[in-house]
Amino acid sequence: MLEEIHQMGNTIVLVTHEEDIAEHAHRIIRLRDGIVEEDKPNENIISFNELKAVNV
Repeated sequence: MLEEIHQMGNTIVLVTHEEDIAEHAHRIIRLRDGIVEEDKPNENIISFNELKAVNV
C-alpha cells in the first residue's frame, strides 16, 4: 500500500525502530537523542513486491 501511494507521487515519512521496515525506504535518517547521526540514501531498497515474490 505504501509503495502504491509513493508511485502516485506522494512523499511518505515513516518512523520506525525496525531495520527490516526501514529497508523499504529510499532514504534513511538515523537519530539518537533527537540529533541526526546519519542521513543517507538507501542503496539496497527492498520493494514490497519483491517480498511478496518470496512469500515474506
